[in-house]
Order: sequence, then structure tokens, then C-alpha cells
Amino acid sequence: MPSAAYLHLAIVYVVWGTVYPVIRVALIDANAPTPMQLQTGRLLLSAAVLATPLVLRARFIVKDRRALALCLVSGFLFWVTGNGFATLALRQLPAGFVTMVAAGIPLWTAVFQSLVDRQGISRMQVASLVFGFIGIALVFFPALSSVGQADLYKPFELTVAFLAPVTWALGSMLQRPLQKTMAPEVAASVQMAAGGVCCLVLASIEGAPLPDRFSQAEIIAFLYLVLFVGALCFSSYIKVTRLFPPHIGASFAYVNPVVSLLLAWLFLGEQIALTSLLGMATVIASVVVLLWHAHRSAYRAATPGVLRDR
Repeated sequence: MPSAAYLHLAIVYVVWGTVYPVIRVALIDANAPTPMQLQTGRLLLSAAVLATPLVLRARFIVKDRRALALCLVSGFLFWVTGNGFATLALRQLPAGFVTMVAAGIPLWTAVFQSLVDRQGISRMQVASLVFGFIGIALVFFPALSSVGQADLYKPFELTVAFLAPVTWALGSMLQRPLQKTMAPEVAASVQMAAGGVCCLVLASIEGAPLPDRFSQAEIIAFLYLVLFVGALCFSSYIKVTRLFPPHIGASFAYVNPVVSLLLAWLFLGEQIALTSLLGMATVIASVVVLLWHAHRSAYRAATPGVLRDR
């Protein structure tokens, strides 16, 4: 395994853990851009940063229409409904809450994987999924039990926060064939460009005027989202999915929430309900079990006779 592979893994572990607190910073000011305006700007610029050197070196290659179609569809699921829905939720909901909901991405990925492969799942996997979804319910419980309190109960934001990891997981599943047909930077730039164009259309339909000024915090947050989260981290994520076994590539799901919650507490002053924290711990524990089981199954398939089900 090349040493650069571990650098990409570290980037995904740490930088992606900063995403939701930084987006929250970019949106909380009264004069801030709308979520769709923010998504449009950061995605199109990130795509340009990634694609420009590839075009200049004649390395921006898309081999076939099917690969391009997969990029467009997965880009929509990643950046319009996945990260885009999370951004909409962050307009009103704490970054820590959205982070805890997103920790369920591997659970949804496991569900979609079993449907695509048309294979049965073991009792351990079923139990892990059940406990994981119970954990997600616990994350939502404090907000859903606060009906009538406008500062906590926000039905639209809660709905899109719930749907964001579902669509991100679906996008991850759909893009897997790209691993054999397209360079990671090319795929990432096309996906972000597709998401950016869709968000531009939505922002135009929305019709909200652009802010006439931006605070220093908003400018720094925007540039960070473009350069580090978009151009650097997303391409590193795609490389990680190619360089590491799936159980390692998906392990960011129980590192990112810890990083994000710590940042939200330190810099945004967010306090998380104990029930939600218990739910996140349950989700992470179920993800660990799922990933361990997947690793064990892969190892058993590669070395028949070494491991047996008991």
C-alpha cells in the first residue's frame, strides 16, 4: 500500500469531519447566502479547481456515455440531495445534530448493497441494522418530542436531514462501476459540476438575491469548502474507495462524527441532548459491527477453510 494512500485516508477522516460545522458558519449570519447559492458557488469552483490541471495536461478523459451518465446521476445524489439536503438542514439545525444523522450512511449503504447483490444477510447483520436504526431514532427523539417549540421542531429541516445520508449512500453505490473506467479526479470534478449546475437551477428558481456583502468568517468558510472539502477531500474519498478494502474506506463514518461534534462544541457552542449522543453511539457501534462482519466475510471468501461460521 503506497504511503499516499494513508494520507488520503487521514484527509477523509479529519477534513470531512469539519464539513458540517463549516457549512453552519457560512449560513448562520443574517446576511448569509441561501443553501442553494452556497452549494452552487462552492461546487462549481471546486469542480474547476480539480478539472483545470487535468484539461491542461490532456488527462480529462471520459471513455463512454455510460460512465458520464453515472457521474451525472451520482453527482446529483451526492451534492443536490445528499450534501445539498444536509446544507438545507444546517440553515436551522445544529451541525452536531446533522452530523449524528449522517453517521448512518454505512447502514443505508449496507441495505442498498444487499438489495443490489440480491443476497441474504446474516442474523448478525440484521441485528446490527436494527440497532443502528434504533440509534437514528434516538438521535431524532429530542427534536421530535419538542413539537410546539419552534427552536427545536423544524419538520422540513428534519426531513431533509433524514434523507441526506440515504441519498448519499445510494450515490456511493451507483458510482462503483466508475472505479474501473474513470480517473478519481475526473469523476469527482464531473460529479461536483453536475451538482453545481443543478443547484444553480434551483437557486435561480428560488429567486433569492445574492448578499451584498460577506463577513470574514463566511469568506473563510466558503474558501475552505471549495479548496479543502470539495477539491481535496472528495477526490481523496474516491481514491480511498479504490485503494482500501470497503471496510476501511467506510471507517470514516465513525471518525467524522467525533471530529464534527468536538468542533461544533468548541467553536459553535452547541450542546447535544444526552439521548441523541446515546443514539449516535448506538449507530457507530452498529457500523463497527457491520464493517467487521464485512471484513470477516471477505477474508473468509479469500481464504476458504480458514474461517467457518459458528
